[in-house]
Amino acid sequence: MRILRVLVWLFFLIPIRSFSQDTTQVAEPSGFSLSDSIMHDQLPIIIGDITLYGNRRTKGFIVRRELPFHKGSKLIQGKLPEELEKAREQVMNTLLFVDVTVSVASKMGNVVNIRVDLKERWYFFPLPYFRLVDRNFNQWWVDQH
Repeated sequence: MRILRVLVWLFFLIPIRSFSQDTTQVAEPSGFSLSDSIMHDQLPIIIGDITLYGNRRTKGFIVRRELPFHKGSKLIQGKLPEELEKAREQVMNTLLFVDVTVSVASKMGNVVNIRVDLKERWYFFPLPYFRLVDRNFNQWWVDQH
């Protein structure tokens, strides 16, 4: 995945020389240079609200303490996908949930709101339970016909 990303960067973001007479002109795709895009990944972002969905029995503070970030944390924008994946793995390691999805809910300026979707594991499994009242099965079979 990283190789693909690097190839895309090399293809689209490295300045391409135009084929005109003047070779000092550099064409930059979409108006951004490579240094601008690198600077864009280095911008700090602030974690806003962290909303949890799907936790009925598990308390919210149990999930929030497993996240590597909290409300008001500052992260680098380029590291956000790695932090979201790390958060998903840490919540899954509690063995309280079957499925966890950590994603960006909304972004306003440099403030990012995080959404955590959870699917809880069953704590009790229904099992049939029966017990013979007599001392053993043979006595029940003979006495009760």
